[in-house]
Amino acid sequence: MPNSIVVTPHKMSFITAIGVIGIALSYVYPGYRLSNIPIYVPLLFSLFFVPYVIRSYSAGKLYIVAASFAIFVALISYNTMIGAFGFRDWVYVTLPFGAILATAMVAQVVDGLGLERVVRIAVWGSLINLAVMIAQAVNLFSIVTLLAPVWENAINFVSYDEYQAQILWDTLSIRPPGFFPTGIFSSTIIYISLRAHYALYKKYIVFIPISIAIFLTANRTLAIFFVLFESYRLISERGFTRFAAVVALVGFSAAISLFILIEFRVNLYVVQFIFDEVLGGGLSQSGSVTGRLNTYDFFVSVFPKYGLLGGFSSDELAYYGGVFDSEVMLRTLQFGIPGTLALAMIALTPRRPGMTIDWLFLPAIAFAASLTTTLVTSVIYTVVLAVYREVVLYRLVPVAQPDDRRPVDIGPAVAEVP
Repeated sequence: MPNSIVVTPHKMSFITAIGVIGIALSYVYPGYRLSNIPIYVPLLFSLFFVPYVIRSYSAGKLYIVAASFAIFVALISYNTMIGAFGFRDWVYVTLPFGAILATAMVAQVVDGLGLERVVRIAVWGSLINLAVMIAQAVNLFSIVTLLAPVWENAINFVSYDEYQAQILWDTLSIRPPGFFPTGIFSSTIIYISLRAHYALYKKYIVFIPISIAIFLTANRTLAIFFVLFESYRLISERGFTRFAAVVALVGFSAAISLFILIEFRVNLYVVQFIFDEVLGGGLSQSGSVTGRLNTYDFFVSVFPKYGLLGGFSSDELAYYGGVFDSEVMLRTLQFGIPGTLALAMIALTPRRPGMTIDWLFLPAIAFAASLTTTLVTSVIYTVVLAVYREVVLYRLVPVAQPDDRRPVDIGPAVAEVP
């Protein structure tokens, strides 16, 4: 039981403290850009956990991860030898490497600090971000100006030029991002983190901040996924009566939020989307819709060339000129179907066999998000995905009293998902 040991700051080991800092920073300081190279700060902390990688994985899972990594590197090597890839394309090797190190880091912190405390860090990091997002939406205490250097660093972290950076600056107040570069990042991280809390404790209250975060950022893909997936899970787990109660609670919260936004004339994109694009019939002319349709047409046209072994280089992506915001399409063109599946296996596979049914949330949200944005292969999600993968390895069980429950490693013998 990882929570059977009481750990205070002065008793915490050095390696555990390093991991705690790395996990905490993933919620408030994603990274910076050095000589036009984005540096994900939590990855620097995870480098301390290289010696712990092998012991963190079971033999079977280590084989899967190693084989997937080998396939991915082999595809990059092949495309380099035929002249399709250059040095910039080798930077993508850091994606699976970062996921592996994050897994080892979170595993060691859970062993040293306890799973419940790790989940608590994730929850508080999410709630702090949500509070900042609300403050950004109403510009409370002139926070947008007051903390401008924070937003500037976050935006520059993901922007390759001034044009991209300006687009993100323009959406700062209408799709508030918290400490992250965009609201898409913040709402997705909040969802995954609080979903980890739900996977462990089964407390429906976390759906309220999740829905508020999705609402504030107008994350439409996430909103559709949230409604469909959580409705299915709630009905299958608790029945229709409990499902209806949760829907009423979340719906009431959304209605109150919309009323406040309209009443106080808060200029959020979600209000524009609801009244102009949905109710006003302008959805078909929306730039995001037409842009994604153009991306789909381009993908279909070049898929026969790149679909199997990849080869769509970073230079070709820059020449494409448009915003290629579908992860599954872009990675398929870059690394082929085998390379894309290899990346997904590394990023989504728990480190040991035997996980609860809540693991299915990960491949489901990864696929849904990949249609319109990036999740599995974005470094910003590396740590939060590792936290969720760790949570599904445990289940709360009674210890002494009926109300006294602690997370226990469920092991492969009583796992719900093999």
